[in-house]
Amino acid sequence: MNPNLLLAEASFVTSHDAATGYLSSTRGISGATNLYAKNQIGSVYQQLQDGARALDVRPKLLQNGTVVCHHGVI
Repeated sequence: MNPNLLLAEASFVTSHDAATGYLSSTRGISGATNLYAKNQIGSVYQQLQDGARALDVRPKLLQNGTVVCHHGVI
């Protein structure tokens, strides 16, 4: 990599909303919602194997202490 390259000029392969690879698209309202919200196919590991070098993962702590991935309203 060119040491004189500015960070703003560099390109990075990233996986937007990486955790949506785990959403299923089964029938029903949740399946339809998941299909609408899904940005990725495959696990996080598969996304890295496919060349992603940065993952957009946004954890959210629920009131019951469970941590889930959350991005937007869905």
